[in-house]
Amino acid sequence: MSNSLRTKYLLFASVLILFLVACFLFIIKEPNQRIPSDINESKEITFFALGDAGKGNFVQWRVAKAMEQVAEQNKKLDFVAILGDNFYTGRDLGLKSKVWNAYFENVYSGRFLDAVPFYAVLGNHDKLKKIKDELAYSEHNSGSNRWRMPARFYARDMGNIGGRPLLRVVFLDTQPNAESLKTQADFIQKSFAENTKQPVWRIVIGHHPVRNYGKHADETALMQQFLLPAFKVAKIDAYISGHDHNQQAIVNQNEPLYFISGGGGADLYPIKYRDSQLKYGESVHGFLSVRLNKSAMHLQQYDAHGLVLKSYHLQQGCLGQPAQCLSINQPKQITLANFAG
Repeated sequence: MSNSLRTKYLLFASVLILFLVACFLFIIKEPNQRIPSDINESKEITFFALGDAGKGNFVQWRVAKAMEQVAEQNKKLDFVAILGDNFYTGRDLGLKSKVWNAYFENVYSGRFLDAVPFYAVLGNHDKLKKIKDELAYSEHNSGSNRWRMPARFYARDMGNIGGRPLLRVVFLDTQPNAESLKTQADFIQKSFAENTKQPVWRIVIGHHPVRNYGKHADETALMQQFLLPAFKVAKIDAYISGHDHNQQAIVNQNEPLYFISGGGGADLYPIKYRDSQLKYGESVHGFLSVRLNKSAMHLQQYDAHGLVLKSYHLQQGCLGQPAQCLSINQPKQITLANFAG
């Protein structure tokens, strides 16, 4: 072997060893800090939503970096909603497992992502022992104390406007089980019943879509049968889901706005159908940003590089009929400077 060829082999081996060491350190690195247990009551709330992310791959990392970049640009982030299929791996997810570092703790990092809670729901790939492990990681305030899944379905109030919650979110476990979906439909109605403090904004989050134009478009019957009537009774403003690995925005009259944000890291799925109710549908990785105050809700779909794909503006005042108060804009960066209520 010539000296030049030997040098090339040694250089390649050195680079490979450094890469493997870096990957190992990334996996075993412990979280930098622990955050407080509650979001401060606020007059404005900003959150990100993404699903189908738990691959532990470069794409998941790239989307996470874009989230941190957008939060840095807007100087505002209150929480992240994780929309299910949180861990595709079959590896152990116990409290001390390094999988948590490789798939969550060290992926979603940065000045803003390190300092907010991540409210998670279960997906169809989060099953068997994974369910217990994900619930336990939240119950024991493990790692950075960012992972929040207090139950398989739950509700959370955020913000405060004159004694009313600015936002109430119901988080669902949408596994296709009729009995469970019926129970959760009742839970939605009770969460927004008239004898509760009425929130300014009403959002429901789950894994499986109610309306869908992607690969799983023909699998929504149970969701529509059990959850859609509850959405209408509770006058839900928006339902945010994943499951289809793409990004969609769907507007049906007299129904919530539907946003699918399933581009968190897994391989993408194509858009299967198109009609006038599908206001945006692309097979692209990225995330959804939601920013709201007492007067309006701004939503933006981002790609994996932090570029805006589509923007939406929902004015407060059309309870139960959000489509009537919706305007859709061409891609445009909206910052807190022009977010006024």
